[in-house]
Amino acid sequence: MTPRVGIAPDISEAGVVSVEPTYVEILAQAGAEPVILDPRASAPLAGVHALMLCGGAFDIPPDWYGAAPRGRVDPAREARSSFERRALEAADAVRLPVLGICGGAQLMAVCRGGTLVQDIASELPNALAHEQSARAREPVHEVSLAEVSRIARVLGCGSLSVNSTHHQSVAGCRGGVDAVGWAPDGVVEAVEDPSREFWIGVQWHPEKLLDQNSLRLVQAFVRAARAWIREGTQSPG
Repeated sequence: MTPRVGIAPDISEAGVVSVEPTYVEILAQAGAEPVILDPRASAPLAGVHALMLCGGAFDIPPDWYGAAPRGRVDPAREARSSFERRALEAADAVRLPVLGICGGAQLMAVCRGGTLVQDIASELPNALAHEQSARAREPVHEVSLAEVSRIARVLGCGSLSVNSTHHQSVAGCRGGVDAVGWAPDGVVEAVEDPSREFWIGVQWHPEKLLDQNSLRLVQAFVRAARAWIREGTQSPG
C-alpha cells in the first residue's frame, strides 16, 4: 500500500488553502501519495498515514510559548497555526510519523512546551545570516548532528550542508523533544522525539534543496509511514 501523507496547508487570512508544489513533488518522488489536508474537516487526518508540517512566511504567536513580542516578529497566521497544532495533536495521539520543515519544526517544539528565538539577528548578534540571499536550492552552511540521534542514523552522516531561509529558531526543548542538529553558530537546526519511530523537525528546506540527503530524509519518513500501516494502527478519526 502506498502511504498517504497529509500535508498541512497554508491558510491565508481570507481562508484560501494552498500548498507549494515542491512539498507535493518531493513526497511523490519518495514514494508517497501526497494528500492536502482540509482544515474544515472534523477529522482532518482520517485516511492518512503520516503528517508533514510545512514552512511559511509567518511567525508563531509568542504568547503560545509564554513570551512577549521582542525585536522582529512577523505577522501570525492564527488559523493555520491553530490547525497545525490540532493536526499534530491528532497525529501524536496515534503515534503517526511526523516531519516538520522550517516553521513546522518550530511548531513541533512549541506544541511540546518549547520556546523560540524570536529574531536571530537581534537576539544572537554573532549568528550567521540565516535568511540566505542565495537561491533556496543552494546550501549555505553546515549542520552538525548529534551522533546518537534518529536523524543521523537516517541520513547516515554526522553533518550535512543545508539551505537557510528563517529568522527564528528553536530556543529550548521540552516534552520529550531533543535538539539534535546545530548550525556552526549554535542555532538549533533539527529536533526530534527519540521515543518515536519518526518525529523529526528540520529548520532547512529539503523540498527546495533536493539533494541526496534531502531525498534520503523524506524517503525515511515515507518508510516510517509504511511501517505504521503494517502495525495496523487505527487512522486518526
